[in-house]
Amino acid sequence: MPVCEAGEIVWIIAPRCLTARRLASQSQPAWLQSFRLTSSERLLRFVARHTQKALGRRAADGLRRSRPLFSNAPRRHGAKRIAVLGFVPLAVTILSLLSAPAIEALATLLCSVFLGAAGLRLLSVAFARQTPRSSTRIADHELPIYTIICALYREANVVDGLVAAIRSLDYPGIMAQTPQAV
Repeated sequence: MPVCEAGEIVWIIAPRCLTARRLASQSQPAWLQSFRLTSSERLLRFVARHTQKALGRRAADGLRRSRPLFSNAPRRHGAKRIAVLGFVPLAVTILSLLSAPAIEALATLLCSVFLGAAGLRLLSVAFARQTPRSSTRIADHELPIYTIICALYREANVVDGLVAAIRSLDYPGIMAQTPQAV
């Protein structure tokens, strides 16, 4: 692992078995001056201690960056927020310049658009197709295997309901690893 020490790159290595013994017993040749020897355990502890923040950021933001539609992370609002903040004063200025009959006409137009959309939704409900009466049952061995991971932090009051909901799923083997709620 490369580490910058006093402005120079030093390589931290964790050799194993006979290589470690051989390197430790030799007097250090010039080419070995840029290497530091350590144990595998110490190297792993060092990496874990110094990369924790970066790994945490990657874990938290990785899905949001790579597949934003699958992520439940809050969206960044940069350009949208500026556009909304710019639109509000513009709309207030335009409405203040309009006369009362023009504002009433605009309100009537917006109300008719709203009522038209609501009517269209009601019509679509009235003429919707019937849902299928029975679903096709798939054999248990043909179903894919899923892992449900529920990360909880300070949410002890919802664990009972969550476990009950998971247990109520109609899926083979769901009881195998479902924890007992206390």
